[in-house]
Formats: sequence, C-alpha cells, structure tokens
Amino acid sequence: MSSRATQAVRAVMRQDVAGSGNAPCAALDLNRDPAMWMDEDIVDRGRLVESMAKAWARRSALHAAVDRCDAYRLMDGRHEGAPGWTVDRYGPCVLVQCFGRGGAPEELVTALVELFQERLGADTPVFLKERFGVGSAREREDGRQVAGPALVPAGDDSMGHRPGRLVVNEHGLRFGVDLSYGQNTGLFADARSARAWVRANSQGRRILNLFSYTGAFGVAASCGGARSVTNVDRVRSAIERGRVNYSLNQLESDSRTHLRSDVFDYLRRSTRRDESWDGIILDPPPRPTPGRRRGFDPRRDTEKLFARALELCGDGAWVLGMAAIQSPSLFDLGEQIGEWERLPTEADFPVVEGRGRRAAVLQLR
Repeated sequence: MSSRATQAVRAVMRQDVAGSGNAPCAALDLNRDPAMWMDEDIVDRGRLVESMAKAWARRSALHAAVDRCDAYRLMDGRHEGAPGWTVDRYGPCVLVQCFGRGGAPEELVTALVELFQERLGADTPVFLKERFGVGSAREREDGRQVAGPALVPAGDDSMGHRPGRLVVNEHGLRFGVDLSYGQNTGLFADARSARAWVRANSQGRRILNLFSYTGAFGVAASCGGARSVTNVDRVRSAIERGRVNYSLNQLESDSRTHLRSDVFDYLRRSTRRDESWDGIILDPPPRPTPGRRRGFDPRRDTEKLFARALELCGDGAWVLGMAAIQSPSLFDLGEQIGEWERLPTEADFPVVEGRGRRAAVLQLR
C-alpha cells in the first residue's frame, strides 16, 4: 500500500478510536421508511395493476433478452407508483413481495397473478413473500407458491429438493435461487451491473469477497479469470449456498475458497500474515446483525471495515463498495488515494432523485 493510502487508513482509525460520533452511513430501517410499506388507502387494485403494467412496459429490452438474463426486477413499487410492493422475475417464475404489517390482501395478489398469467402464460409459477417488519415474529416466514405448477429441479443443483428452488441465468452465469426458503432469494438483481464489472475486471487478480453471502461476486470473479478468489462469510448456510453456486458454474473450490469466519477476525489474520489482494469486494449488511460477540453495525463498523480492507490492497488494486459502504465520508477519504467510479444501474432499477447508486469502485493509484 502506498504511503498516501497508509496515511488515509491511519486517519480513519484515529477517528474510530476517538469516537467522533459521525455516523458513516445510516442503517437501513425498513420499519421507519414509509415508502417501503403498503398503504391500502393509496394502493388499490386498479392502481396496483396500472403501476405493474407501466413498469412491465419500461422493461421491454430486458424481456426481449430473457434468453441471456432471466433474473431481473419487474416493478419497484416504492418508485413506480405502488409503495409496499416489489416484483421480480426469476426464470419462468415471478416473485411478489409485500411489505405490509397486515400481510398481502388476497384481492391484490389475485390481480397480479392474473396479469402475470396474461403476459407470461397461464402456467406461470407465482410466489409470494410477506414482509411484516424488522423484529416482527412473522418476519422470517418463508414464501409460498400461490399459482402455477410445482417447479422441476435442475439436475445439477444439489439443493434442488427445496420447494421453490430453481436455477437462473445471468449472462452465462448460473445461480441457484430460493423463492420459498428464507427472507432473501440468494441473488440480488440490483447488483447485476456490479457483478458484470467484477467479471470484466478480475483477470489475473487475487480477489477477496467479504460478506460473500451466496458467493455470486466470487462466481463472477472466477469466471472473469481471477487468479484466486476467497469468499468470507460467517453464516454457515450462506457458505453452503456459495459452494453450490460454484458447482453450478463448474468452478473448482476448496477449503480456501469459501471461509466461514467473522470478517474482522479474518482481516486481522490476513494482516498478520502480510497478505495482499488486487481486488476487494465489500458488501456488508445494510442494517445491524446479531453476532456471537457484537455482529456488524453499519453506523459503528463501516469506516473501520473500509480502513482494514485498504491495509490489504496491493499496488493498483480496486475496492468495490456496495450500498451500505457508500457514504460522503468514505468518498472523501477515497479521493485522497484514488478515484471513485459510481457504477450505473440497469433499466429495472432506474435512477431516481434522492436514491443512491448501488455500487461504486475505488481505483487505487
């Protein structure tokens, strides 16, 4: 790491130790974001169907290219006229998510199912996940299928026995997704352009993927010709799903490819071993998580995470920061040692005033 980068890291660590009180980023609190939640006085059957139809039309280019990429957002209700609703396409399936403390009104779900069956066919499988609020006893309830036939598992998917499980294609990369199991499907469509960037900029590089979740960034880096990729996450099920994604793409992996570890513990060990990386991906959770000791809190830990990662950057390295990493203070810090490039989103996540980019890259000088 250059002397300029070293000085920047020390400045961040001094700020962290001093406890300046400046929150580097705001934790995402879905309970306090009114635009995330359904308001039945605003979104009725007619408005929901109209919003969905308009959103569908805006994505004509994605529909036309579904043979190359069949996982994308069909409607982001928060920004497209139907707060409380998101709709995603995964292969032949549609996933509807309703953010409403009272659950999804049956009449509105039926209206969406009818629209999807009209556009995609009468046998379109439709799944529903109801999000009742962070901290709610019902929040972790799995999704359920509300229309269409049962899915036929892919023959090479070792997790294909799960209900609502299928494999999608993203420009030649294959990922397993779960439409019934758990809160999240395992693949975030809004990070698609970031995965494409990683794939195009990993040739011959050593890549470290922190908070790797299901290893999608690791798959992109490996398929982009990375010399090596290390995926680190503390959640056992995420590591297991990451191994499956590697297998779906016929990528070799071993005990060094997928590591179950607290990220800060891993960074400390890596620093002691004097390791360095040519590309580091930072995709921490956007809201506080529980942990054996203290978990990860974006307000408390983001700047320290960024600084620890910089310590491990080799000459000419890049750092990809996802949404939870981005903040004015970190962008200011980055300008001392390199240049930030904000990655564009695609048509299914249009740029909206007041809405930040999903990803940015810091190229170290």
